[in-house]
Parts: sequence; C-alpha cells; structure tokens
Amino acid sequence: MFRVATPTGETVDPGKRRVLTPTQKRMIWDGQAGRCAMCDLPVALVATEFDHFDAHWISGRNDLKNFRGLCIPCHKIKTKADKGVIAHIKRIIKKNTEPREPSKIRSRGFAKPTVKATWPSRPFPKRNP
Repeated sequence: MFRVATPTGETVDPGKRRVLTPTQKRMIWDGQAGRCAMCDLPVALVATEFDHFDAHWISGRNDLKNFRGLCIPCHKIKTKADKGVIAHIKRIIKKNTEPREPSKIRSRGFAKPTVKATWPSRPFPKRNP
C-alpha cells in the first residue's frame, strides 16, 4: 500500500519496518551520549526504546538517520501523538479516494387531512323565481 508523506506530499512505499541490530542500537545510543532524545535524561541501553523520528507510516523512511533512542515514558507520549496524526491522515485519504455514498433525500410528506373533504352538492344557492 502506498502512503502520502505529509511534509513533501510525495507518494512513498514504506515497506517493512527495519529491525535494528545490537551494533546499530549501540551506535544510535552512543550518538546520543546515552540520553533520551526528548527529555535529555540518562537512560541505560537495555531500557532504551528505539523509535522512528518521523513516524514510519507517515514518512516511509527506514534509514538509521530516522531512528532515535527514547526512554519509556517519552516513547509512550510520542507514540500517542503519532497515532493521532496517522488517524487524521487515514481520514483524509479515505475522504479523497473512496467514492461517496449517495445521500438519501427524505421528504417531509404532506399533512394528512383530519376531516374528509366533500364537495357541496350545489355550488350556488337556488334562485327564487
């Protein structure tokens, strides 16, 4: 499935998520000096969660430059924010790609008569000769 990248508007194919090797994780963690990328608090390598800087679903980028190490609370915050953005993008894609169902127009109808209408037997009164 192709998705639209929000910053550039280009169509991208994200493919499969990349699995980081222990060496790559160590390289990213060392690059951040063993600190969380969001709150800048020290975090152990085993407690670090590696996350896409730009969400994988949105940008489709799966290179090492798009990864960063986060502590668990920061990762939960970022994931929650990403889910909201992804849901918004899915709604836009659905609105612009799927055909719209025709609306059913309902009439109000006419008021039912309470008394049966009858015509007079003679429209005008009789004349006196």
